[in-house]
Amino acid sequence: MKIGIAIVVVVAIVWLVISVVRSRNVDANAANASEYTTIDRIPLFVAKLRKTGKNGSFVVFMFEIPGKKDEIFPNIQYSIESDKLGFDWVLIAPQNVKDEEAISSFLSNQGFVVSTREMNDVRYLRVEGGDMEALGGKVLHDFYHLAPDTKLELIVEGFDLKE
Repeated sequence: MKIGIAIVVVVAIVWLVISVVRSRNVDANAANASEYTTIDRIPLFVAKLRKTGKNGSFVVFMFEIPGKKDEIFPNIQYSIESDKLGFDWVLIAPQNVKDEEAISSFLSNQGFVVSTREMNDVRYLRVEGGDMEALGGKVLHDFYHLAPDTKLELIVEGFDLKE
């Protein structure tokens, strides 16, 4: 339980820092310090997390929805919690909150069991089991209609990408 709280706190702090940086229009060099990937590469990161992650490890993929500009990007997260890999829909970003019911329904319609959890006063939806590697791409492609080569901002913590 304490590890989960730490995950949520770290992710919340990272999102806050990113939103402050964006709102101040920091120069392009600072913005380029972040790592990026694309939707079609999500399975690679999830497989690495599954293989080398431990409780508290996570990867967050932040994305833009064309025509919408929130200070805090909507996002999907994968994490290891209680020794299980899971897909998390953290209810901090305004778009994540707005889409909570629709995402829950979408995930259920895909055959996943969705649980609602809360840690450190932050609610999130969690899915465990099934084809985790494909789930994030399915959400971004089928729900948000984003192209496979859409650029995603990436936050990785607690696992080895090289192994």
